[in-house]
Amino acid sequence: MKKRLLSVLLLLTLLLTLLPGGAFAASGSDDDSRFLTSHNPDSYVEFRFDGRKLTVKGIIEKEGLSSFFVRSERDGLYVIQDVTSGEPFQVELNLPPNQSGRTEITLYTRVDNDDFYWSYIFRTLFAEPDENDAYHFVPSPVLAHNLSKRAAWVNPADVNSPEAVSDTIQALSNQIVGSETDPYQKLFLLNQWVAENIYYDNDFIADPTRPLTYLPDDVLESRRSVCEGYARLLHALVLAQGIPCFIVVTYSLGSSNFLDSSLSDITDTNHVHCEAFADGRWVQMDPTWDSRNTYENGVFTYTPSEPAYFDASDEYLAMTHKIMSRTAASADHTPSAWAQAEVLSAMANDLVPDALQLNYKSEISRSDFCDLLMNMLCKRKGAADSNALLALENIVPQENLFRDTTDPDILAANLLGIVNGTGDGLFTPERGITRQEAATMLMRAAKYLGIAPNGDSISFPDFNSVAGWAQEGVSYTTTLVSLDGVSVMRGTDFGFAPLGIYTTEQSILTIYRLFRCK
Repeated sequence: MKKRLLSVLLLLTLLLTLLPGGAFAASGSDDDSRFLTSHNPDSYVEFRFDGRKLTVKGIIEKEGLSSFFVRSERDGLYVIQDVTSGEPFQVELNLPPNQSGRTEITLYTRVDNDDFYWSYIFRTLFAEPDENDAYHFVPSPVLAHNLSKRAAWVNPADVNSPEAVSDTIQALSNQIVGSETDPYQKLFLLNQWVAENIYYDNDFIADPTRPLTYLPDDVLESRRSVCEGYARLLHALVLAQGIPCFIVVTYSLGSSNFLDSSLSDITDTNHVHCEAFADGRWVQMDPTWDSRNTYENGVFTYTPSEPAYFDASDEYLAMTHKIMSRTAASADHTPSAWAQAEVLSAMANDLVPDALQLNYKSEISRSDFCDLLMNMLCKRKGAADSNALLALENIVPQENLFRDTTDPDILAANLLGIVNGTGDGLFTPERGITRQEAATMLMRAAKYLGIAPNGDSISFPDFNSVAGWAQEGVSYTTTLVSLDGVSVMRGTDFGFAPLGIYTTEQSILTIYRLFRCK
């Protein structure tokens, strides 16, 4: 989807023209005085109103970037400033008082030796004043719809299937990311490579009967495609790095007047983009909209890309995309709403093995709890696995501790004094654990890490029902507070409930919080 192009002469002529505005009600939201294009700290634009003053700041990554200008279309006010790619900028624009109606806020960029400015924000960003002349941005008519789609849980383990990645794609993906190890930066490099190196096939758009393939290897060979080819190639390159990724089906709103309320009724689909998992969240990426390259009349034309749609904010994406379909996990594989954010954070810290990314609300087994706990201890201690952790402690691994398991995580946890057996040489790995058992094991893990209670003690009305051997564990663990200010373990609505079952999602959260303790 190509952006609108305006000549410098036409733009300077338009700068002298005032566009009248009609009367509209102000949005009135407390947080709609700010609009952010992307969460990417290395390439974003932030618009913020303070009354009538509009501040625009950010960083724009674009090869050869030389200048940009911001304009209030209704008022004819603008600011032009020289800018360098990758360098921070900030400008201010004061809108006049006693104005009524909406004004469109536009931003254009220009590169060296180019007679044209290219639109970065065009026909999508509108603001209007309230009765006190304080301006607010008008939300997209599809934003609420998109947010409801984005709220659906997607399990990272369900969309991490590299079996479809060819050797060619794997080699290219490795070459693009080079020595980079941070997943988020890998995503940026891969999205940017696709935007820079694939060309939008306008010949196919003009004649859809022409053959065109969307398979990643074919797109890579031809270096041209449309949105589905861009998305499939990026999807494969991301999966090649072991990063969960899936394709999102959308309707592209184009560059029509996006404030048309009928857009919210659209049910068609005509576009796709990608989401990938990094830093505990799903990152939205659209290499098609970032790309400026074209293939037309058999000619490849390169134009520097700009990663405006890498890690696009929900507000920005909703200006041009209506999400129609996202991958969703089954109910059994979806954590409770209150647990989802921390479960994602735990996954981002590689604390949740793929095998435990399911049945979140079910009772966890003693074996799975040990796997989670030992995985966390290995991360904290910098050990590759449980046996390596034992080696750090000069403890010799043993295989005959229990008659019913040889799981190395269970054996290591026992040798470290974190878990015990159930008697008669058994561990009973598939049995569930109670809340008081979980608290006791978490206490022992905390002591092993040298983590002492740092919060206020909690008085539970049913503390006397806690087993004598578990009382220290309950008192200790419930007074541990993570760096995020969250108690490692809490009570229930009725007290501590020492004999209550412990679920997989509860285990992930408490172990993640312990991981985040000093």
